[in-house]
Amino acid sequence: MKYITFSMVCLSIAITFTFCSCNTDVETIKINEPEISTQNAKLYDNYLTKLRDYKASKHKIAMAWFDNSHLYPNSQGQQIKAIPDSIDYIVLTNPYSINKDNLENMIKLREKKSMKFLYEISFEKIKAVYTLQKKAFFEVPGNKNKKYKSFNDYLTDSVKISFDICSKYNYDGIVISYNGKFKLYMEDSDKKLLSEWENNFIGMAMNWAKKHIDKTLIFQGKPQNVINKEIFKLSKYIIIPCFEEVSEAGVMKCINSAVVEGVPLNKFLPAVMMYTFDATDSKTGYWVGKKYAVLGAAKWASAQHELYDIAGLAMININSDYYHPSFTYPVVRKAINILNPSIKN
Repeated sequence: MKYITFSMVCLSIAITFTFCSCNTDVETIKINEPEISTQNAKLYDNYLTKLRDYKASKHKIAMAWFDNSHLYPNSQGQQIKAIPDSIDYIVLTNPYSINKDNLENMIKLREKKSMKFLYEISFEKIKAVYTLQKKAFFEVPGNKNKKYKSFNDYLTDSVKISFDICSKYNYDGIVISYNGKFKLYMEDSDKKLLSEWENNFIGMAMNWAKKHIDKTLIFQGKPQNVINKEIFKLSKYIIIPCFEEVSEAGVMKCINSAVVEGVPLNKFLPAVMMYTFDATDSKTGYWVGKKYAVLGAAKWASAQHELYDIAGLAMININSDYYHPSFTYPVVRKAINILNPSIKN
């Protein structure tokens, strides 16, 4: 592995980079891309070539959830083009919130920096919305004796609509999210109903993946609760939520729980939260001892493990890290460097 380096002559043009190996975080800091292209197009093209080579090489994957709810951003921290270059996958939390500028940036980042753009379809979120809508429907006096659409039908319609935007906005793929429940001790009627919902949701995801081989399917949730394990063969990665954990031992517990028959052992990515904008929130995004969860999980993911090979790390809600007082996205950058340590010449 070699550093992406620049000569002292190149440095004299006063463009600041963070230099790193093809297996580390390759970042552009405070860069105005048109100026770089104008001042030293060859230098910048060389940087982008090395960045794409890094993305194509074997390395620990860095995936980030990004809040793109600001359709017209008023700061760099709200723009996808300011995200650290070495992020492999960006999961947009508002997949419908896309305008012309967003699409142009997505195309540019995809072509120049090999970034891929995904969005999440969550069974649990769909169920929560359905429950609220159903409750509101029956709170209307005139609806008391009326029938409401079954959840399975609502689920089917919701997932179909969600699938459609992948092509509409040319996303690179989908994160299908399903936690499910442990069914062994469930009542037969409850088990039957949940199994029907699960088979519908997971089945639609598998059918979509088989019909869209040019797109990426990623599973997020609890594999141990999924009946049809074929979904994991079709999934490029398997993200294991570790949001409630506060130590490496907790992350290991979550991953170990997913080690069941039919689940590939070389696709796991632990998912942890980034700290929030709320200065009074000392829990979200932190482990014991005020350690950043992202850094702790990155260290654990970079280590060798006997039962499985960890494919990378998923970082949820990275926006707040842009506004860190010391630098832009310092925790994200450090996590990527931990995942893919450099080997100097």
